[in-house]
Amino acid sequence: MSKRWTKAEIDYLKRHAGRSVEELADHFRTDAKTVEGQLAKLAGGGSDDASQSTEDAALKHYDEGLGLLHKQQWEKAAALFEQVVAEADSPHLADRARQNLEVCRQRLRQADDSTDPYLEAVFEKNQGNLEDALKLCKENGKLDKDERYAYLAASIQALAGDEKEALDYLAAAIELEPKNRVHAFHDPDFKHLRDSDDFRGLVSSSRS
Repeated sequence: MSKRWTKAEIDYLKRHAGRSVEELADHFRTDAKTVEGQLAKLAGGGSDDASQSTEDAALKHYDEGLGLLHKQQWEKAAALFEQVVAEADSPHLADRARQNLEVCRQRLRQADDSTDPYLEAVFEKNQGNLEDALKLCKENGKLDKDERYAYLAASIQALAGDEKEALDYLAAAIELEPKNRVHAFHDPDFKHLRDSDDFRGLVSSSRS
């Protein structure tokens, strides 16, 4: 694979062209033939165009990465910024790419770490952590607008032995989603409430 010469390396090569090819090859960690080829290009004046082409490609990738960043396509944007860091001769452009790359990585980590609060509440309930589960159900007013949380809170309070709270939450869950009558009638979490007239009144219209 041919070596991609950065602008900084070409500048160094121009300044130290009088050194031996072997010494320069060792400095650039490449072979003498590659150095000789680049020296020949320098002598012919053809290296600046190649360097500019590389920088133009880096800038193009950076602009594409910014577009994807604004669209919140974090993974694709990160891949482009990684390319810019690898190929940019301009330290300023490389630094900007690194900053945006870190933003993308943070967003990807957040996406990986995120959990569904409802599933988390169900997990806590199943582990017997009823207070923690109920707290998750109550956060940000979820009980008033999401029947899943209202129903879950009802089952939690039923398990905790708080009949009044359980019935209040169950009534709210049924109001938000009438099918919860059927669920509650068959749900073993409410087995201790099945002798309650209030419970039977809530679920009686479901068994059609």
